[in-house]
Amino acid sequence: GAPVRPADDKSLRRKEAKKLRDSRLEKWYGLRKRELTPELEKELKAIKLRANVDPKRFYKSNDSKALPKYFTIATEVGGGLAPAGEKASKEVTAHSGRSFLSEVLRSEKAQEWTRKRLLEVHERGQASFRSGHGQARPKKAQARGKHRGGSWKKQRKS
Repeated sequence: GAPVRPADDKSLRRKEAKKLRDSRLEKWYGLRKRELTPELEKELKAIKLRANVDPKRFYKSNDSKALPKYFTIATEVGGGLAPAGEKASKEVTAHSGRSFLSEVLRSEKAQEWTRKRLLEVHERGQASFRSGHGQARPKKAQARGKHRGGSWKKQRKS
């Protein structure tokens, strides 16, 4: 079973209490610190980048680049207003059981938008390359960087 606790375990209790305090947010109703699995990490990144999926929709910008440590995941359930005479919206039942990321990847609208943006970016790159601004450097200059070697003053030829 469980390990036997010492009779005087005051310090052990303090450590456990501190660990519990650090794992929850006090002013956010005990919101727990979550373990980031690869799936959760992908999901959070997709939520952060959701503004790039639909051009017509506006989302408030994120103030930090880091992923959140304290968060919770909820499942949307239809039929919550059934006692009031409302039926479950078709949107909820259509997406039930799917994650946001899988929903975005299945969405034809999102696929079309990303394909369109990719082509625009590719065309922009091709235009700069054809104009002469995007030409690759000669191999000699590429091997050693622009500013390497020599002093900052020009050397006199003698």
